[in-house]
Amino acid sequence: MPDPVLSSEERVERFLRQAPSRAFRRKDYLTFFPGLSTATATRDLAQAVQAGLLERKGEKRRASYHRN
Repeated sequence: MPDPVLSSEERVERFLRQAPSRAFRRKDYLTFFPGLSTATATRDLAQAVQAGLLERKGEKRRASYHRN
């Protein structure tokens, strides 16, 4: 189960600290947080894009995320 105390921003920051600097997909984020639902992962990543932490390229399942 994901740590319920972590906010969306905290999860994204934790992932980015330990993830390689290359592009990643939602499935990579879900692998890092095994108990996280797909919907929550999607919301986390969308919020990170809006906050300017990530850039999204592509659509739907083929979307990849890159650090800004």
